[in-house]
Amino acid sequence: MNLRLGYAVSSKSKSTKDLINKLKYILKYQDDVIELSLTRESKMQHSYNSKLIKLINKFSYRSIHAPVLDINLEKVKYPSKRGKILLDRIDEIVKKVNPEVLLFHPDTVTDFTWLYKRYGNLIAFENMDKEKDFGKTVKDLEIVFKKCPKAKWVFDLNHIYTNDKSMRSTGKFYTSFSNRLCHYHLSSFGGFHDCFCHTHEDIIFEGLTDFSKPVVHEGGVIEKELIKEESEYIKKYLVENSR
Repeated sequence: MNLRLGYAVSSKSKSTKDLINKLKYILKYQDDVIELSLTRESKMQHSYNSKLIKLINKFSYRSIHAPVLDINLEKVKYPSKRGKILLDRIDEIVKKVNPEVLLFHPDTVTDFTWLYKRYGNLIAFENMDKEKDFGKTVKDLEIVFKKCPKAKWVFDLNHIYTNDKSMRSTGKFYTSFSNRLCHYHLSSFGGFHDCFCHTHEDIIFEGLTDFSKPVVHEGGVIEKELIKEESEYIKKYLVENSR
């Protein structure tokens, strides 16, 4: 089983050095998959200097997660004045990093046609958690992809779990959008996002069926310095439960 497991990385501080150190930590273990998590405006304050960009570009598969919250922790909307400012910053990073994916939460988008014209097939949308008012059902995503016909899909298994503890609905999602699947988001829940070696919510793995796709772990593995423990836990479970 060749699992392409990588991690979402960001820095909650304004220190570029902090982010550099986190990337170096990940590169000790793998250089295949990375997601630059810019979900909050405060995570975009780094100086994307040549040293930082060089480290990011060591990874074969690169994804950028666009902001969902602004500096006041209010939901960002696309399009909007604030949203445009953030996307202008994102565009500068995209030019330097050349990612495979620019990921958005569908509940932040009020005009999908506008966003699609700006980014085309670079953009991806993920299925959302139970707290969101849009994007958590197959029907919602069908609306999104009708407006963005070449957009990609990120399959967030944690989000499925918040809506369906049995994980049985993963089959319908995969059948509906597997032709768009670019990578998975994986993490245990534990109240939000966590590591499986802590929570043992192994049922979430039931949704992970296409091992040809990269997997981005969002459970704070880097901040907790648990890459070795978490990756060993995941791979052990998958090997022991392979069909």
